[in-house]
Amino acid sequence: MAKPPADPSGLGYAYHLPSGGLLLRLKSSCRSLSQFSDLFSEFNKYIAPAYHHDRIERSVHMRLYSMHKREFVSVFLGFLTCFGLGIIIGLTGPKITHTTEITDKSILANTSLANSKTVLATGPFAMKSPLMTTYSQQLWLIAKLVTNNNDDEKYDKSFHVSVAIDAITEQHKPLNLLPANGPHNRTRHLSCVRNDCQEFTVMHLGFLEYAHYIITVRFYGLKSFHHKYNITGITFYFKSYSPDFSQIEIWFRFIFLLLTFIVICWFAHSLRKYPIYDWSIEQKWLSVLLPCLLLYNNPFFPLVFLVNSWLPGMIDACLQATFLCALLMFWLCIYHGLRQNERRFVGFYLPKIIVVLPIWLCAIVLATWEKCNELKDPSYSHFVDTKNYNGLKLFFYLAGSMYILYLTLLILRAYTELRSMPFFDMRLKFLTLLMLFVLSISVIVTTVCRFGFGILEDNFVASLDTTYQSSAQFMCFYGLLNFYLYAMAYVYSPGDRFAQAEISVTKDNPAFSMINDSDEEVVYGSDEESRRPLTVGSGRSYLHAPHDLGVNLRSNAPPPKCFLPKAHIHTWTGHNKGISAIRWFPHTAHLLLSGSMDCRVKLWEVYGERRCIRTFNGHRQAIKDIDWNNKGTKFLSASYDRYIKLWDAETGEVVSRFTARKMPFCVKFHPDNSKQHLFVAGTSDKKIICWDTRSGDIVQEYDRHLGAVNSITFVDENRRFVTTSDDKSMRIWEWDIPVDMKYIADPTMHSMPAVSLAPNGKWLACQSLDNKIVIFSALNRFKMNRKKSFSGHMVSGYACQLDFSPDMSYLVSGDGDGKCYIWDWKTTKMYKKWQAHDGVCISALWHPHEASKVVTAGWDGVIKYWD
Repeated sequence: MAKPPADPSGLGYAYHLPSGGLLLRLKSSCRSLSQFSDLFSEFNKYIAPAYHHDRIERSVHMRLYSMHKREFVSVFLGFLTCFGLGIIIGLTGPKITHTTEITDKSILANTSLANSKTVLATGPFAMKSPLMTTYSQQLWLIAKLVTNNNDDEKYDKSFHVSVAIDAITEQHKPLNLLPANGPHNRTRHLSCVRNDCQEFTVMHLGFLEYAHYIITVRFYGLKSFHHKYNITGITFYFKSYSPDFSQIEIWFRFIFLLLTFIVICWFAHSLRKYPIYDWSIEQKWLSVLLPCLLLYNNPFFPLVFLVNSWLPGMIDACLQATFLCALLMFWLCIYHGLRQNERRFVGFYLPKIIVVLPIWLCAIVLATWEKCNELKDPSYSHFVDTKNYNGLKLFFYLAGSMYILYLTLLILRAYTELRSMPFFDMRLKFLTLLMLFVLSISVIVTTVCRFGFGILEDNFVASLDTTYQSSAQFMCFYGLLNFYLYAMAYVYSPGDRFAQAEISVTKDNPAFSMINDSDEEVVYGSDEESRRPLTVGSGRSYLHAPHDLGVNLRSNAPPPKCFLPKAHIHTWTGHNKGISAIRWFPHTAHLLLSGSMDCRVKLWEVYGERRCIRTFNGHRQAIKDIDWNNKGTKFLSASYDRYIKLWDAETGEVVSRFTARKMPFCVKFHPDNSKQHLFVAGTSDKKIICWDTRSGDIVQEYDRHLGAVNSITFVDENRRFVTTSDDKSMRIWEWDIPVDMKYIADPTMHSMPAVSLAPNGKWLACQSLDNKIVIFSALNRFKMNRKKSFSGHMVSGYACQLDFSPDMSYLVSGDGDGKCYIWDWKTTKMYKKWQAHDGVCISALWHPHEASKVVTAGWDGVIKYWD
């Protein structure tokens, strides 16, 4: 005989999952795969901002959110103007490089080798460099051969070059730096077409310690080549950076350094009022990129001219490579981070580091490799070190290709999910436009104008094909990256429009006073109204409804007829940030409870003085949802800090805390009086979890959704409940049975983050993110009523709570533009709309006993009462 299932919850019964449960789960999973087929379809453009999306209510409001089109145009014009001004200054500047040409005839003139027939194939060629200063930075010696071959053929010859270097000291005495008999014979490849041969680098000095150098060059292995093709001439070129350009570079690097420091101070000052965990991902990354830009402009750059060492140049190359790779990392993290709120190191940052790190390592290894080898031997060239160089180049191309593919995938996914969501589309468009402009200009400057950074620029300069007529390439490259970050710092800084959302640093502010405390050390209810007893003069508690009103708040009968509100009669202020949820006091609605993004819950009077009678402090992040128990003695608050807290409304104390280590998006007490010790919460990990407040234990889990659970609504005399999710489905559950009894999904359906039950219990009004309110039956079949659809408002991206009038004549809802709408229930005709809030109107509730009173709450931080 089978053993009955155990009853761990103490409810008097337990549910045993049948053996077919796994098959049911697999069937449901296969059925739900069709929902993912619209990844790039038009249906996905209205997807709900899920828990993993970087919602704006969780972070500091950026100036970007309040900018109009003309302000965007002004920002781009300002960026382009500064960029263009930098190019104009560069065009009027000096050439970047200086080249001195010496022919073999001038070298061999008046020497015993002038008449030698093989001297052009062997040397030696002894030549004195032009006057070098510290502003010349580096010195290249380049050779170019000319032959007497007129045939249309290409030929390649490998040979060896021996270089001896002597420096002229201040006492005009020679000082041997590189002996001729040392092991410094380097292989070079001579590539020729007809009589023209490609130039090759003879030697490169990475830093200049002396004013003049005497360089002696010998060739080995060119006699047979000379005998066959007849070398008719050799030209040597001394190439270095122009001293005038070096002075320009010092000055403008200092100017950019100073501007960057000012921008860093201003950006940090604008964010000083906000805790770091409230910053948006763009603001966090800019706090990293701006210091990297400061290092990119290199405060140590003058050491290149003051210290006779290779180290300053090496530091400069490493700092530039680090900044550019940080910028690559920034693009990856932003495009992914907008869709992913939980950014743990292993799951979020590590894959991106694995993609970007090889690019950074290639740049650092090549710079170190080149500098160290040239320090030992100025005739070294990594182009000739074919085996190692080609391997490193292949590794770099593979890393670059992997980065481009990964970035492209993230951009496509971001635009697929977020392109039509308010604020998200603004963030994506601004980021993408600037990124594409920066990338296109950078590619043009690097490939066409042949200017780069660090070792890349040194390789460009080492070519005779690279000629700079002005300093425009330098000003273009450095100005582009600096002005790019300045523009982002302005747009991503906190906006003046949201100054009312700034958090004041006070002793009772949870964002500051609790930032370093443990959760057990939090002192709840520290505001003045929190210490005030909830009693009136007669000793009656505020939780008891007053009798001396013109309306019977204890009546169970709704008003016989409701009317449209016409006037604004009161505003409740006190929250520092946007409001996320409001709830009437059970049955009487003489009090109003509000949860806000400022981490606080407030209790307001609806009648009388209409003041705030208590503030509940205790959460560390924004409040997501709140719910009263039936008697109004306790309520639940769910927060992005992953905690659900049970509060005593009378004392303001926390009775219990509950967490499943996931974000709770919605929370609901069981409506039955006999089950008021149970509540359910929809979480970010697709589950609905049931807790027992008496023991604090989880007594049941409902795990069938494929996305975050957004709403829970009890129906059918509380024997069932309905849930909606980011997976664009609706599921109906029997209480305490963890298998959904009905699954509703359709390719035309969209996420429905807010649901309201009609007063008669027969209908569910669902806020759909395709800017419609759709109606489902709340009885057995749960069928969509396709004849009733309410539209005209804009809610794509927002979970705007809607409500019925008590007599079921009207349906009221806010929208993303701050407007409030009222429709006729029978005809679905829009009767009234008005501007209720400056920000999103996130909730609109009809008073259950007042015929024409509606309360609205918005992201502007205020609650308004209409009659």
